Amino acid sequence: MIDTDKYKGHLAHLEYEVWAFTDFMDINATHEERCATDALLNDAPLLLERVIHLEHILKCAKDV
Repeated sequence: MIDTDKYKGHLAHLEYEVWAFTDFMDINATHEERCATDALLNDAPLLLERVIHLEHILKCAKDV
């Protein structure tokens, strides 16, 4: 299970925002926003791997 609480408050946390990280955002961000954004960026490959794994499980379940 992935603890997604550590991503709460990341810089582009609203669903309608287009995410583009800039130095301006980093400079004006709070410490909590920077930490949450860093955690999300660092975990992105792990999250993608998990999504791919879950899609594979769903495909196998549909085939059964």
